[in-house]
Amino acid sequence: MLTENPARHARPVRVKRPERTILTPREVARLFTTSELWGDFRHYAINVLAATTGMRMGELRALLVENVKSDHVEIRRSWEQGYGPRAPKADSMRDIPMSPIVSAILARLIEEIRPTTLLFYGRAGKDTPMSKTVIALRVEVKLAFATAQLTWPVGPSSPSGIQLVWQVFGPQGSEALDGLTLF
Repeated sequence: MLTENPARHARPVRVKRPERTILTPREVARLFTTSELWGDFRHYAINVLAATTGMRMGELRALLVENVKSDHVEIRRSWEQGYGPRAPKADSMRDIPMSPIVSAILARLIEEIRPTTLLFYGRAGKDTPMSKTVIALRVEVKLAFATAQLTWPVGPSSPSGIQLVWQVFGPQGSEALDGLTLF
């Protein structure tokens, strides 16, 4: 039996984490001004859509071509890994407005890629969603950063593409997306 607490003399471990950074409005504008920075237009489109609408990963993966309208996207389902299409989180079916610029980006995607059901389909075919791994693939986002001559944000862990886009919306992040957003 212990007579005293053996942890009493232990000192807490201090983990020094790098300070999180956020993109400036100018950096966000450089990143999203043109799709030419991105190696794959689909990654540009999905990141712009995520940044300007706040759609969740599963909602992006489950987005049907028929739910893309000229001025909004209809959120009717979410893709749950291992289970397939389900109702969105908290049954939050809704319509999210899009600016004409974002609408044009999605129209170009539909015209060039010709998806039949899922807007962001995967490698296995047009009826399977793009995998979370592919969406979160840092290669495309890092390529865009490098081409735009931006420094990759530091943090406790490097962000994925979608996480990075969502981190953009700091105190002034939405200013950089003027024209892309409606608010």
